[in-house]
Amino acid sequence: AGDEEQAGEAADFLGSALDLSRGDSVLDQGCGVGWLSLPLSARGFRALGVDVSSAYVERANGAARARGLDADFRVGDVERFVAPRAMDAVVNWRTSFGYCEDDARNARVLRRGFESLRPGGHFALDYPNVARVLREFEARIVRRFPTEAGEIGLVRESTTDLARGMLDQRWTWTLPDGRVLERHGSTRLYLPRDLRELLEAAGFEDIAFHGGVRGEALDRNAPRCVVVATRGTRS
Repeated sequence: AGDEEQAGEAADFLGSALDLSRGDSVLDQGCGVGWLSLPLSARGFRALGVDVSSAYVERANGAARARGLDADFRVGDVERFVAPRAMDAVVNWRTSFGYCEDDARNARVLRRGFESLRPGGHFALDYPNVARVLREFEARIVRRFPTEAGEIGLVRESTTDLARGMLDQRWTWTLPDGRVLERHGSTRLYLPRDLRELLEAAGFEDIAFHGGVRGEALDRNAPRCVVVATRGTRS
């Protein structure tokens, strides 16, 4: 499926899994350029996105205005940002969680999501299925993408440090004009049990696991680890 189709599938899944109705509000932690917030807004939900990148936020707000969507994007750190009003749902998608080796910092992201929810509101976390990542691990992947301006080359180099519980990656793009861009990133290797413990510590209840957005069960072959949880009415 194409990128836009994948975003639509995720938005449809969340509308159902989070029990959303038209007009309900959704906070998108680590929203990027609005990959998920925009299709959520297109389905009638009021999306609020937060991201540390001002360039991404500017691009997302521009796309929302151009499409006439009820979506608002703000610059902020997900470790600190709490929605200005109680939200019906909070989502953290496309591995926007677990960048830090410090578990306490990662836990703060979940707690900010909890604090942004109304009692009874739902939270969804999209995370790598670590069992599958380790089983199918590839240290080096090369891809080439044809564009109107010429070919773009991508090399992704990955290493695992099991003692630290981290996946470290470097992406190198070679652009048609010869420029080379690099990005480095790390992801904490949390198993589902670890995620459950972090969510419970943040105050969440009714924690359920899915293997993706198409009804997959979570097993070692599932494409993702998607967790849905609830802020209890007594929280």
